[in-house]
Amino acid sequence: MEAYSAYRARGWRKWLLNRFVLVPAAILAVAAAWNLYASTHDDGLVTGQVLDAQGKPVEGADVTLWVFSFTTFAENRSVKTGADGSFRITGNPSHHIQLSAVKPGIGSSQRIPIRLYFRSQNTTLAAPLILSGKARGMPRPVVLLDPHPRRAGSIFDPGQMRRLHALADVVTEDIDGRLPAALVEAALPRISAVLGQTDLPAERIARAPRLRAVINVEGNFLPNVDAGACAARGIEILSVAPVFAVPVAEMALGLALDLARGITAGDRAMREGKEAYGRFGCAGSVLLSRARIGLVGFGNLGRALRRLLEGFRPEILVHDPWLPASAIADEGCRACGLDELLETSDVVFLLAGATRDNPGFIDAEALAKMRDGAILVLASRAAIVDFPALLAEAGRLRIATDVFPQEPVPADDPVRRSQMLLSSHRAGGIPAAFQDMGERVLDDLGLVLRGLPPMRLQRANLQTMALMRSTPGREGAMPKPAGAA
Repeated sequence: MEAYSAYRARGWRKWLLNRFVLVPAAILAVAAAWNLYASTHDDGLVTGQVLDAQGKPVEGADVTLWVFSFTTFAENRSVKTGADGSFRITGNPSHHIQLSAVKPGIGSSQRIPIRLYFRSQNTTLAAPLILSGKARGMPRPVVLLDPHPRRAGSIFDPGQMRRLHALADVVTEDIDGRLPAALVEAALPRISAVLGQTDLPAERIARAPRLRAVINVEGNFLPNVDAGACAARGIEILSVAPVFAVPVAEMALGLALDLARGITAGDRAMREGKEAYGRFGCAGSVLLSRARIGLVGFGNLGRALRRLLEGFRPEILVHDPWLPASAIADEGCRACGLDELLETSDVVFLLAGATRDNPGFIDAEALAKMRDGAILVLASRAAIVDFPALLAEAGRLRIATDVFPQEPVPADDPVRRSQMLLSSHRAGGIPAAFQDMGERVLDDLGLVLRGLPPMRLQRANLQTMALMRSTPGREGAMPKPAGAA
């Protein structure tokens, strides 16, 4: 018995002295002790200084503390700077924060990220916050805000709108439509940037000598901007399209899962008292796991969807005539022709943009190549599909669409009575996308106004922009009653 007890004691000592136990235990002990010290001796004090573009202290600037919350940063509190440009923020509750500063008439700073070891830890900025406005006495930048079919309030929340006004003077009107031509013409000689879908032929661009950027906030590169005239002047043409890639990709995946497992159909049957239980209710169900999946189009949306599909371990085929096979292979996919993709895929996602060369290229002949029961999800633009042919295949194919040739869809449109799974062009328009949109627009606007290249929005490609034919939607559109003009 004594020998057994001694053996057990030696076993415990050996286990406790094992480096795989001692090292993590020591790290945890030090972390706990430091965290206890920080929480009892520090009070979340954040200090620093705000300077203007000439390095002079800025009195009365608003310094905002942003605190990370789940998936995004939220405004926590603000203080004003003193005569020497210094500020003190107490009670910081987080170890992952950002700081920004703004003063109307002078400018605003970029958000500065700060990672602290522990909550409540005191810290001082290693470098001052620099306001990016022009020197006093120099004219401030002017921005033309013409967001139709969006509204300014859907792009910028109140905090973002304050930041916009700190960056530049804003010319706009709160109307449901494009800005009046007279207002645009009067502003042209002064504007540094256009936020919206304003018509900008070469003649207008010539009358805007200070113009540096055109930022499309609808999500498409439209042919109403003379890209050649902009390129000749070094004017950036940017789009907010990247903010919609992940939301639309998630919706497209959700629609495919619904079709694969009959989620909506099962709900409807249950409510009508026609449900079948267990395997009898899953007769037509299929797995996306290890399926062969085809992506028609491999831009922002296609790449976002490819990342979401990784967990299903599928074989992914891609058809995109604008990309070399090597670029597609770099993403872990195989490039192929459209016929092979349609004929062999279990699930097909239509993700291509509408161009001059591809209207209705997914026609009756193309759809006929797909095997019975295959899943087809249209998530990009209705113009790439022959819609009557698509309607005719509903039933033989499992089809879902988020876009339509006419929006709002007329109340008596036959698509409403079809076997397709329908979504009213709502895949991308979620609150998180618009929050992201405002941040990206302001970040790149600030960079451009400082003479720096944009980093967060999509830059237009002169060669492909001329080919794009996507049409803008209408935010908040509602269907008309049947027979209405």
